[in-house]
Amino acid sequence: MRFPWFNRHIIAEGVETTQHGLILLLMGCENAQGYGIARPMPVTDFLEWLNNYSPNQEWIDCANKPRTQKENKLKIFQLTFAQWQQNFENSIQAPSNITKTWPILIRTKCHCGVWIKRARQEMIFEEESLLKLEQQHDILHNIADDLFQRYQEANILDVNDELKNLNNAIEHLYSILGQCE
Repeated sequence: MRFPWFNRHIIAEGVETTQHGLILLLMGCENAQGYGIARPMPVTDFLEWLNNYSPNQEWIDCANKPRTQKENKLKIFQLTFAQWQQNFENSIQAPSNITKTWPILIRTKCHCGVWIKRARQEMIFEEESLLKLEQQHDILHNIADDLFQRYQEANILDVNDELKNLNNAIEHLYSILGQCE
């Protein structure tokens, strides 16, 4: 990817997961390095690695599938939201003495809240669709906020039952997202 303001090519560093690589591809970045591609290795092992390397098939499929700007943005939303959901579920189910990686819980600052704001500014999607998406995003954040507060107070009797409500709200958000296409 060429960064025109500084007349430089960009290589993304720290690509560790398939999803991270997919988001970068959808954003136009095709050059990357990180554990998702290869772990550090002695120079003597490099040629063998290079001869045996097979790129991640999901990355190849993503790079070879033509998409509109709108489709790319929707896919980025799906990938970032799936990561938010996974981080939230992992953290809420972890014992209180374990360090957690909570996702951003402030609805206007989480990746999806920022995505909705940008989508509105770019005027790629119909306002009615964005309004429905934003309303559902608020609903699921209300559920997540309640779960988080109850977790902090050690007041969750059955996390799995509570997560069902969150997952239902998330499924509804994905159905609204599907209507944005």
